Amino acid sequence: MFAARAAGKGASLEQMKAIALCIRKRVWDGWHDGSWLSVIEHADETLANPPAQVYLDPNSRIFQRLVADIDDIYFSSRPSPSPTYETKTAQRFAPEGAYDAAGQCCYWMFLGQPIRPWFQEHIIQRPDQHAHRAQMGLMLFLE
Repeated sequence: MFAARAAGKGASLEQMKAIALCIRKRVWDGWHDGSWLSVIEHADETLANPPAQVYLDPNSRIFQRLVADIDDIYFSSRPSPSPTYETKTAQRFAPEGAYDAAGQCCYWMFLGQPIRPWFQEHIIQRPDQHAHRAQMGLMLFLE
Protein backbone atom coordinates (compact mmCIF):
# COMPACT_ATOMS: atom_id res chain seq x y z
CA MET A 1 0.00 0.00 0.00
CA PHE A 2 2.87 2.36 0.76
CA ALA A 3 4.34 1.99 -2.74
CA ALA A 4 0.97 2.67 -4.38
CA ARG A 5 0.37 5.76 -2.23
CA ALA A 6 3.89 7.08 -2.71
CA ALA A 7 3.70 6.65 -6.48
CA GLY A 8 0.46 8.60 -6.59
CA LYS A 9 -2.50 8.75 -8.88
CA GLY A 10 -1.84 7.62 -12.42
CA ALA A 11 1.45 5.87 -11.63
CA SER A 12 2.46 2.79 -13.55
CA LEU A 13 2.89 -0.62 -11.98
CA GLU A 14 6.61 -0.38 -12.70
CA GLN A 15 6.88 2.90 -10.78
CA MET A 16 5.09 1.40 -7.77
CA LYS A 17 7.32 -1.65 -7.82
CA ALA A 18 10.41 0.55 -8.15
CA ILE A 19 9.41 2.39 -4.96
CA ALA A 20 9.06 -0.98 -3.23
CA LEU A 21 12.57 -1.82 -4.45
CA CYS A 22 13.89 1.42 -2.92
CA ILE A 23 12.24 0.52 0.38
CA ARG A 24 13.84 -2.94 0.15
CA LYS A 25 17.23 -1.32 -0.43
CA ARG A 26 16.74 0.74 2.74
CA VAL A 27 15.91 -2.43 4.67
CA TRP A 28 18.98 -4.21 3.28
CA ASP A 29 21.12 -1.17 4.15
CA GLY A 30 19.93 -1.41 7.77
CA TRP A 31 17.81 1.72 7.99
CA HIS A 32 15.73 1.64 11.20
CA ASP A 33 17.37 -1.64 12.28
CA GLY A 34 16.51 -3.30 8.97
CA SER A 35 12.86 -3.72 9.90
CA TRP A 36 10.43 -3.50 6.98
CA LEU A 37 7.70 -2.02 9.14
CA SER A 38 10.00 0.58 10.71
CA VAL A 39 11.42 1.59 7.34
CA ILE A 40 7.91 2.05 5.93
CA GLU A 41 6.71 3.89 9.05
CA HIS A 42 9.58 6.39 8.69
CA ALA A 43 9.58 6.61 4.88
CA ASP A 44 7.62 9.89 4.83
CA GLU A 45 10.56 11.57 6.61
CA THR A 46 12.72 11.25 3.49
CA LEU A 47 10.18 11.89 0.75
CA ALA A 48 11.29 14.27 -1.96
CA ASN A 49 7.82 15.60 -2.66
CA PRO A 50 5.14 16.48 -0.14
CA PRO A 51 2.86 13.48 0.31
CA ALA A 52 -0.37 13.62 -1.64
CA GLN A 53 -3.69 12.26 -0.52
CA VAL A 54 -4.30 9.28 -2.77
CA TYR A 55 -7.34 7.06 -2.69
CA LEU A 56 -6.38 3.45 -3.32
CA ASP A 57 -8.94 1.56 -5.33
CA PRO A 58 -8.71 -2.12 -4.35
CA ASN A 59 -10.47 -2.97 -7.61
CA SER A 60 -7.79 -1.30 -9.73
CA ARG A 61 -6.06 -3.86 -11.93
CA ILE A 62 -2.71 -2.12 -11.44
CA PHE A 63 -3.07 -2.20 -7.64
CA GLN A 64 -4.08 -5.88 -7.78
CA ARG A 65 -1.00 -6.69 -9.86
CA LEU A 66 1.19 -4.81 -7.37
CA VAL A 67 -0.25 -6.86 -4.51
CA ALA A 68 0.37 -10.06 -6.50
CA ASP A 69 3.98 -9.09 -7.25
CA ILE A 70 5.01 -7.54 -3.94
CA ASP A 71 6.04 -10.84 -2.34
CA ASP A 72 8.70 -11.26 -5.02
CA ILE A 73 10.23 -7.98 -3.85
CA TYR A 74 9.73 -8.65 -0.13
CA PHE A 75 11.18 -12.17 -0.12
CA SER A 76 13.80 -11.75 -2.84
CA SER A 77 17.44 -12.15 -1.99
CA ARG A 78 18.53 -10.78 -5.39
CA PRO A 79 19.79 -7.18 -5.48
CA SER A 80 17.33 -6.32 -8.26
CA PRO A 81 14.70 -8.10 -10.34
CA SER A 82 15.51 -9.82 -13.58
CA PRO A 83 13.93 -8.42 -16.73
CA THR A 84 10.45 -9.80 -17.27
CA TYR A 85 7.69 -9.03 -19.70
CA GLU A 86 6.45 -6.32 -17.32
CA THR A 87 9.83 -4.63 -17.02
CA LYS A 88 10.34 -4.81 -20.77
CA THR A 89 6.98 -3.15 -21.36
CA ALA A 90 8.10 -0.45 -18.93
CA GLN A 91 10.49 0.81 -21.57
CA ARG A 92 7.92 3.34 -22.64
CA PHE A 93 8.37 4.77 -19.12
CA ALA A 94 12.06 4.08 -18.60
CA PRO A 95 15.27 3.48 -20.51
CA GLU A 96 16.79 -0.02 -20.54
CA GLY A 97 17.91 -1.04 -17.07
CA ALA A 98 16.09 1.73 -15.19
CA TYR A 99 13.90 -0.70 -13.28
CA ASP A 100 16.93 -2.71 -12.13
CA ALA A 101 18.83 0.50 -11.31
CA ALA A 102 15.95 1.74 -9.15
CA GLY A 103 16.47 -1.32 -6.95
CA GLN A 104 19.92 0.03 -6.10
CA CYS A 105 18.57 3.38 -4.93
CA CYS A 106 17.13 4.61 -1.64
CA TYR A 107 15.40 7.79 -2.86
CA TRP A 108 12.91 8.76 -5.53
CA MET A 109 11.39 12.05 -6.59
CA PHE A 110 8.82 13.29 -9.07
CA LEU A 111 9.82 16.09 -11.40
CA GLY A 112 7.29 18.87 -11.79
CA GLN A 113 6.14 18.56 -8.18
CA PRO A 114 7.28 20.69 -5.23
CA ILE A 115 10.45 19.46 -3.54
CA ARG A 116 10.69 19.40 0.23
CA PRO A 117 13.53 21.59 1.62
CA TRP A 118 15.04 18.64 3.55
CA PHE A 119 15.37 16.61 0.33
CA GLN A 120 16.86 19.56 -1.55
CA GLU A 121 19.49 20.14 1.14
CA HIS A 122 20.41 16.55 2.05
CA ILE A 123 19.98 14.65 -1.22
CA ILE A 124 19.90 16.85 -4.32
CA GLN A 125 22.70 19.15 -3.21
CA ARG A 126 24.97 16.17 -2.49
CA PRO A 127 25.28 14.43 -5.89
CA ASP A 128 28.57 12.84 -4.86
CA GLN A 129 26.69 10.89 -2.17
CA HIS A 130 23.31 10.54 -3.91
CA ALA A 131 23.89 10.03 -7.61
CA HIS A 132 20.98 10.01 -10.05
CA ARG A 133 20.79 6.40 -11.26
CA ALA A 134 17.51 5.94 -13.12
CA GLN A 135 14.46 7.66 -14.50
CA MET A 136 10.96 6.37 -15.22
CA GLY A 137 8.91 9.03 -16.94
CA LEU A 138 8.91 12.00 -14.57
CA MET A 139 10.26 9.93 -11.68
CA LEU A 140 13.96 10.03 -10.74
CA PHE A 141 15.82 7.53 -8.56
CA LEU A 142 18.89 8.49 -6.53
CA GLU A 143 21.34 6.49 -4.45
